[in-house]
Amino acid sequence: MIGSSTPGGWDLNSRTEMTAGGRGMYTWSGTLVAASDGFKFITGNDWWPGYVKANDDPSDMGLTYYASDPGGNLDRKFSITETAEYRIEVNLLALTVNLEKTGDVEVPDEPVPFEALWLIGDASAAGWSLDDAAANDAVKMTSSSDDPYTFTWTGDLKSGELKLSC
Repeated sequence: MIGSSTPGGWDLNSRTEMTAGGRGMYTWSGTLVAASDGFKFITGNDWWPGYVKANDDPSDMGLTYYASDPGGNLDRKFSITETAEYRIEVNLLALTVNLEKTGDVEVPDEPVPFEALWLIGDASAAGWSLDDAAANDAVKMTSSSDDPYTFTWTGDLKSGELKLSC
């Protein structure tokens, strides 16, 4: 599986592997994230051949197989309307998908704020070491008392690359 709803997103190298059953049956269980361009099924480490949603009817869980990119609007995805735990069963012989919600997932309204951020990289006094950055107040950014998502830092930087770490 591959797509915005899957754990690996749209990265071919992080595609979500399903478990082969027998006679064209595949299963997977885990968390799917709500997304209109949810997912489709690929057969290897390339976009095609693959299996896509058979049509635009949200209630129809049929599959269509394409050996190569069909072009146009035929590369349909299965959309996920609720982030939750799911079990997916795919029958490649019957060209059907059974998608069953098996549990809820708590999704926070806001990301949890970090206590601090650190500057790392060639341009910082800590270099690229996360251990050195965590022990070095000279590269520690502090959060604002007014907004826990706003961080500030004052100091001198060297020439080079810089990243933020939490």
